[in-house]
Amino acid sequence: MPAAYDALGGRLVEDLGFKAVYVGGFVTGGSRCTSEPLLTMDEQVRLAGDSAVKIPAVADGGAGFGEPLHTMRTVREFLRTGVSGIHIEDQLYPKRAHYHKYIAHAIPREELSPRSNMPASPATRLTKISSSSRAPILAAPRDWKRR
Repeated sequence: MPAAYDALGGRLVEDLGFKAVYVGGFVTGGSRCTSEPLLTMDEQVRLAGDSAVKIPAVADGGAGFGEPLHTMRTVREFLRTGVSGIHIEDQLYPKRAHYHKYIAHAIPREELSPRSNMPASPATRLTKISSSSRAPILAAPRDWKRR
């Protein structure tokens, strides 16, 4: 899935015929000239919302930007932008800047489960999609309308 870090990039991905676009933390960090672990939730959410495309957009929810309650807010903020899905990593928060050394700071499974099972709101209908890693991918329903 091609990545975009601004509205123009999202539109180019769409115009080239791709079925979805990805707004990743590494790309967002690069566009802001900062390291991904230093990004805030607001920066990532704003950029995901700015991609302004009609095709589904999947965003990087980082490590949920905190404890389960913070993760719940993260999901809600991304949904407000109209993204079609987000993924939340099974990493410590705040994220460590060791990804360039291929060191993962994974959290125990019992800490990941509450993060991925808290709804953004009672009315939110998210689907948890299995992935090859332990980290959940949350997707909005097919009838979700991007704003």
